[in-house]
Amino acid sequence: MRVFTHALWFSAAALVACQGDDHGLGVCGNAVPEAHVGEGCDRGDENADDGACTLECQSARCGDGLVHAGVELCDDGDDNRDEGPCTPLCAPPSCGDGILQEPELCDDGEANKPVADGLGGCSVQCVPLPRCGDGIVHPEFEECDDGNLINTDDCSNTCLLPACGDGIQQPGEACDDGNDDDTDNCTNACEYPTCGDGILWAGKEECEDGNKDNHDGCLNICIKNTCGDGVLWPDVEECDDGNLIDDDGCNAECFRDRLVFVTEDIYAIKQFGNLDVTDLFCAQAALKAGLPNPMRFWAWTSDGVDSPSQRFEHTAGRYVLVTGDVIAYGWDDLTDGELLHPIDRTADGTFLHEVAVWTGTKPDGTSFPDGHCDGWSTPSDEKVHNGANDLTDEGWTDYVGEFSITCGHALHLYCFEARL
Repeated sequence: MRVFTHALWFSAAALVACQGDDHGLGVCGNAVPEAHVGEGCDRGDENADDGACTLECQSARCGDGLVHAGVELCDDGDDNRDEGPCTPLCAPPSCGDGILQEPELCDDGEANKPVADGLGGCSVQCVPLPRCGDGIVHPEFEECDDGNLINTDDCSNTCLLPACGDGIQQPGEACDDGNDDDTDNCTNACEYPTCGDGILWAGKEECEDGNKDNHDGCLNICIKNTCGDGVLWPDVEECDDGNLIDDDGCNAECFRDRLVFVTEDIYAIKQFGNLDVTDLFCAQAALKAGLPNPMRFWAWTSDGVDSPSQRFEHTAGRYVLVTGDVIAYGWDDLTDGELLHPIDRTADGTFLHEVAVWTGTKPDGTSFPDGHCDGWSTPSDEKVHNGANDLTDEGWTDYVGEFSITCGHALHLYCFEARL
């Protein structure tokens, strides 16, 4: 008996010890998560199959076969399927869940688009949205849609009709650089730039006038027409001999030499009548000598109204005798009161010295108010303003000498190539 009693006492003590130490045994529902016995959670009395921690002390998850209230709409455990009735997301199938189920044609989940933008994708109704390349023309987004990936046919891969400047070289286009710069290596007409197309090719052409006229301000190689290039620019250049030598008949400014001579014949006032007749005598003398363009030769005469200053072109070219001797370097030099050489040669080069010349003209090329025989029309005893052809000072056109010349005399004429 004594031994039995002792055994009963020991068993009761052991039972009390066991009941007070449930950590070692692991009890689900004691509100103490015990991972060593496989508990994922333990919320005590709050454990529930529809809660965050199940009655088996496991954290609720989609696929555990238990519906977590407020989190899951359904949970068929291992039977969750994309086609439902409960998806792997623990919800009934729906558009926008990212799972393609009939009758959906697409489902991009949160990327489903509420409004079409022409870039394709899936609508919030799970219907494919318009996109370039689907073979259907959607006018609000596309100009064309041929459903292929050929970029150089009648519809580009961006569903735009071919156009110069789209950056795609189409048949019939020499180039296409995709910009609207008309002055680079490809024009806005999708042609390579060429001289004469009217478009200045930046960095390549000096000028561009859009024509094939080589005698204007821009040559046919699109270089500016300049003096010395050998190409005459009418109305700007009088000559262009291809060099910049001043004393070869065409100077470095492309003004040519103009011939000057004194007439071999003498003329009386009764032969004139007006300035036009004096000019005619110069033209006749030039023609007789075989000079080119004789009608360009006019007389250095004034009538009180008109004068060489008004009638002659004011050239920057040289005035020379037919022998090549320089009378003056241009109009300004001619009218400064002093010549470089006397006008002592006739149209054919004959030397003629110390003869009197009808002028009526001041050294600056303007008219004296009198001394011109009433406009070269009236022979009389009136004294005239005449020149002496052996002089280079102002006396070459306004000579005051020992003898007085009157309108009853017969004198020579100075003839200038006045115009071109």
